Amino acid sequence: MENFDNKIYTLDYVLSASAKMNGPFKPLKIAVVRNITLESIEPYLTYFIQSIGFKPTYYFSLYDDAIQQIHDSNSPLYQFKPDIIIMAIKLESLCPDLFNNFCALSDKKREQTQMFIQQYFEQLFSSLKKNTSAPVLLNNFETPTAPSFGIYDSQSLNHQQYTIKKLNILLVELIQTHSHIYLVDVDLLQHRIGSQHYYDLRYWYIGKAPYSKLAYPLLAKEYSKYCRALFGKNKKCLILDLDNTLWGGIIGEDGINKIQLGHAYPGSAFVDFQKAILTLYYRGVILAICSKNNLTDVMPVLNEHPDMVLRLKHFSVMKINWNNKVDNIREIAQEINIGLDSLVFIDDSDFEINFVKELLPEVTSIKLSKDPAQYAYFLMNFGLFDTLLYSEEDKNRTIMYRAEASRNQLKSSFDNIENYYRSLSIQVEIKRADEYSLSRISQLTQRSNQFNLTTQRYTESQLKEKMHSLQSDVFYLTVSDRFGKHGLVGVAIIDYHEGRKTAYINTFLLSCRVISYNVENVLLKTILDTCRSKGIQEVIGEYIQTDKNNLVKNFYTERYFQVESSADNRTVYKYDLRDNHNIVPNYFDLISTER
Repeated sequence: MENFDNKIYTLDYVLSASAKMNGPFKPLKIAVVRNITLESIEPYLTYFIQSIGFKPTYYFSLYDDAIQQIHDSNSPLYQFKPDIIIMAIKLESLCPDLFNNFCALSDKKREQTQMFIQQYFEQLFSSLKKNTSAPVLLNNFETPTAPSFGIYDSQSLNHQQYTIKKLNILLVELIQTHSHIYLVDVDLLQHRIGSQHYYDLRYWYIGKAPYSKLAYPLLAKEYSKYCRALFGKNKKCLILDLDNTLWGGIIGEDGINKIQLGHAYPGSAFVDFQKAILTLYYRGVILAICSKNNLTDVMPVLNEHPDMVLRLKHFSVMKINWNNKVDNIREIAQEINIGLDSLVFIDDSDFEINFVKELLPEVTSIKLSKDPAQYAYFLMNFGLFDTLLYSEEDKNRTIMYRAEASRNQLKSSFDNIENYYRSLSIQVEIKRADEYSLSRISQLTQRSNQFNLTTQRYTESQLKEKMHSLQSDVFYLTVSDRFGKHGLVGVAIIDYHEGRKTAYINTFLLSCRVISYNVENVLLKTILDTCRSKGIQEVIGEYIQTDKNNLVKNFYTERYFQVESSADNRTVYKYDLRDNHNIVPNYFDLISTER
């Protein structure tokens, strides 16, 4: 098992590496409910969780007591107050006959078993929803690699393999109405390394511990991908070198006709690598180029080479020059207005990778191996860009960032910033959350870090509860201008205290794309006016400092809120609604609000 630095995930390695990691880490409480023995995963999971900035603490339920733990609202599981729950329910332990006695089961018995499994999980999901808002990672079922009917098994939809595959489809269907439950495809994991390497049957027979020493880091890394996506740690931009990265050879020396890119190996491997990158593009990942080259050599390849999959239109930013790559990467981050820790840089050069690692440690820098045949598989499996939500904004992200480049070009022609904003014909719309917007709102709470006052993360199900509650309001903000749509770029969640004349701004965030427009003032004014219309007398806001949101440290004081208290990294502010300050600029073309 290797990561992208070619390290082996042995137990000694992860223990040593975890001990050497420097914080600061955020605490993360992980609960594991299971019907198998799984404690051996802990050091591996700690390594991967610390790698994304969290310090985990664990609660492992007793062996095979998932039902008791989940159905009892006073169980140790809920007293632990987990931030995330792992449910490792192995079908072989839940319904042994499906594995060990399948040939002897009648059709009726198989149907009864499937009904039992459906009811079992429906009841578990219902109890989880009542007792916790923590996201749940549910293992699906591993299909047997030695099916009961042998080669005859694959000839019927009613035999063992397909029966268990249909149960996995059933799990997918069940979680559709439980947006805080996510399936972990452990069946896929066993195929990655082969079942002979994935299981250790000795430990299964000794103590119901099914997995091998090779499987634990694989499974731990998979769980960490979900944590990365759920808690806003996934990457947003892929920065690519060109020579010996997107194609084989050096364009400045070999020329367009002799670089390795085409139907024969190794050129075919580079084509497939580009196809993998294009898949990320359509998933909403921003693409950029950082290459030491002459632009005149590169442009014909991007525009004319018949086997080039990636074209000019796919890249939001290109730094093709002879400047050092550290400065170029800094400029890329500035131009697309995202943090350095949201960047992944891929290069084939030891020097360039080490140079960037040394001076820009926030950037995830990955050196490619010498074998291009591994590139595509490697890119699609390291999980840095994985998300659990996919919105309309993701489809159009590169178009949005290319429009931003046009805005910046126009901006340079104005001496007065307000005149520039007027020229954009900015339109701002604020609405209450609905079913259509929930996915994007959840995505913003999980991804936004810089302009985020409290950094609260929400799943869709948690937001849905807020949306339907009389004690809360969820607003979202969309922005467009003459160059196109920015999309849904702002969120505010307001909580009201029954019987009190106070409202609390639970969440206030903005996408980096529109930070400079002052649209946040329109959103805040909408909140204050809404509270005023409800008879609220004062609004409480909080700033909870993180290592990324210093940008909004003075947000409330700059908008006439008064400091109520301050301790550690938390400052509480109050606004008296008898005041009514004008905080909205006069350069917006249209403001539409729903209160």
